[in-house]
Amino acid sequence: MAGAAVIMMEPDTIRTVRVGCKSKWETKATRSSWVPCGGVHVSILVPEGCRAALKIDGYGHGSAMAAGRRLDVAVFDNGAPKGVVDDHEYGEFRPGMALSHTPTWVPIVAAASFDAGSGLHVLELRIRNGDNNGEVGFNGSAMVVQVHTTGAPRAASGAGATAAGGEFAKAPKLVMHA
Repeated sequence: MAGAAVIMMEPDTIRTVRVGCKSKWETKATRSSWVPCGGVHVSILVPEGCRAALKIDGYGHGSAMAAGRRLDVAVFDNGAPKGVVDDHEYGEFRPGMALSHTPTWVPIVAAASFDAGSGLHVLELRIRNGDNNGEVGFNGSAMVVQVHTTGAPRAASGAGATAAGGEFAKAPKLVMHA
């Protein structure tokens, strides 16, 4: 992946990364369709036979810009909104998603936690106008992602057991986008 750094992770470890926090970028939405926050995404590649437990906090400052509007903020995994209890939905809203009716700028936090099976997981922060009636804004957005790797097999030690191609070759990888 061009413009990305890959971070190898040992099995059974926890790693915390922060992405985004580009206060010069303001994301605006005017409709009820979700809009990605610029610069706030990370990819995690979980190899076959492995799992990664994820906890994500997305945060920034948001404003509904006017009375009668609603700013929604959520963490997404591969284009699907996530929350802290994935088997519970309240309509299309999930526990952990954030919302504000406040027309002034306020701090906002959206949270998600779930087990990520094998495959590529693209995590991002998105906003929308939940009332579909005008502009809402989100600024200074960022995510803190905690990854706990499990189930990664280790290769035998000795020749060829290097971080790039041996012992940790099947461990989950964090792909940090530039």
